[in-house]
Amino acid sequence: GTTLKGGNMYAMFRYFQHAHAFGRLERVVFALDFFIFNVHRKPREGFREERLAVSADGQPNSMMQLSDQYRALFSLDAIKASVGTVMSQHEEIRSGIGKSQYGSPRKAFLSSEWQYLDSGWYEKSGLRDFDLIDPKTGEKTFDYFRKMVRACYAEGIDLILLISPSHARLWATLYVAGLWPKFEQWKRELVRVVDEEAAAFPGAKPFTLWDFSGFNSYTTENVPPFEPVDVMMKWYWDSSHFRSDLGDIVLDIVLDSAGSDFSEAKTFGKKLTSQNIEEHLHSTRQKMSEWQQTHRRDMDEIIEQAQKAGYAVSGVPVPAPHVQ
Repeated sequence: GTTLKGGNMYAMFRYFQHAHAFGRLERVVFALDFFIFNVHRKPREGFREERLAVSADGQPNSMMQLSDQYRALFSLDAIKASVGTVMSQHEEIRSGIGKSQYGSPRKAFLSSEWQYLDSGWYEKSGLRDFDLIDPKTGEKTFDYFRKMVRACYAEGIDLILLISPSHARLWATLYVAGLWPKFEQWKRELVRVVDEEAAAFPGAKPFTLWDFSGFNSYTTENVPPFEPVDVMMKWYWDSSHFRSDLGDIVLDIVLDSAGSDFSEAKTFGKKLTSQNIEEHLHSTRQKMSEWQQTHRRDMDEIIEQAQKAGYAVSGVPVPAPHVQ
């Protein structure tokens, strides 16, 4: 429904604090984005500390200068009221983008992937710095994620964490960009932080971390050719934006409801733990190798775009398939 886009993990943590200060949160579903953990990324334009109800240490913010209009915008009732409006516009907005601006789903995919290669994973165009820890200052974006997880345990908030099901082409683009090792390390750190914080609250229900990324029956939906332009995909608008029907399936799964009748949904998503993370990463690498070998046209397009964006990707090695 309502999405707050902060640009980096610090801003997301601050928005979480603000929302909880205005009305006690009972449940938070947090879709984790890899790029917001890049320590070099800054909060998006419009982020202002003085607009938030509490300071970073949780105390009332003496700098707060909220007008009645801005205060109403962030109230719980206003957010709930906005959900229906946002959802009713979602299909029309995305449909307009998919058909009018790009002409076909494949063009929309190429545009989305170019944006990520150029600046989506980085602070701005031209920079290729991506670090989970600042090599100069030692700052860790995971510190803010840890504070959010800890606050949810301490306040009795039901926190549900998930990695979104972007399309397989985006994960292949991330691999071609050379970010796959850091993507895997990011998942390991998510598991480690959740486990460590859970151990500090032995009486609390452990939070669940779901992984819907990778290569599965949903994320590997074939992208239609450039022509005809009026062919729409069942689950996706572009590489990173999935349709609301797929979002509903994800929510049905993480909220443990019975709304999804698709047989594929029974094996969709993986609960990540310290016991299964390495096996899961290995399985994902194997599935990526299989997908790359059977989708050479997609890979050729991705590699060509990466080369145009200045990446040294000629002869990108495909991960060797796992041999039984």
